[in-house]
Amino acid sequence: MGVHFKPGGAFPFLGMPADALVDGHVDLEDLWGARAGTLRERLSAAAKPVDQFRVLEEALLDRLRLCRRHPVVQYALARLDRAEIGVRDLVRSTQLSHRQFIELFRAEVGMAPKLFTRVRRFERAAAMARRSPRDWAKLAATCGYFDQSHMIGDFVAFSGLTPVEYGALRCAKIGAAFSAMTEDVEGAAPPHTVLARRWLTWAG
Repeated sequence: MGVHFKPGGAFPFLGMPADALVDGHVDLEDLWGARAGTLRERLSAAAKPVDQFRVLEEALLDRLRLCRRHPVVQYALARLDRAEIGVRDLVRSTQLSHRQFIELFRAEVGMAPKLFTRVRRFERAAAMARRSPRDWAKLAATCGYFDQSHMIGDFVAFSGLTPVEYGALRCAKIGAAFSAMTEDVEGAAPPHTVLARRWLTWAG
């Protein structure tokens, strides 16, 4: 089972600044102590998925009471996510100093606001790149890039691929999935191996 954190949503459950955990794997016991083991036991003992979700929800709500998100960060995330304001103007609107705002944002989101806006812009561009046909210059302008080369730079930085390579890889994966679906001969379905991974996330 899994829970997915929205930007800034994980902070109340971490017990430490989010930017202290960037680019690393941390055991839940390092964050929650003995409560992590208790949660694991309760999840294992739950008979049905609905019971597991109830157990997980109770544990997360219990943690949520210990720490609340700062309203300024929630306000900033909403404005930046809609790409309706620049970081400098956003800082002015919060009545915090630039340094205070950056530190607060990094602590709750795990990255500086400028990097956050780059990531979200790339995500929008990547989502559009998964559709076809593609007009890369138009896509760059639509997503708020200065030009096509600016967009290419972000694609390479965040995915390791140019937009064209990214689109081609996406098409190749779709083609492979379609081919696998059509390999069934006279009702004899190909064998499938199911890999189950369990981790915690939270749509907070």
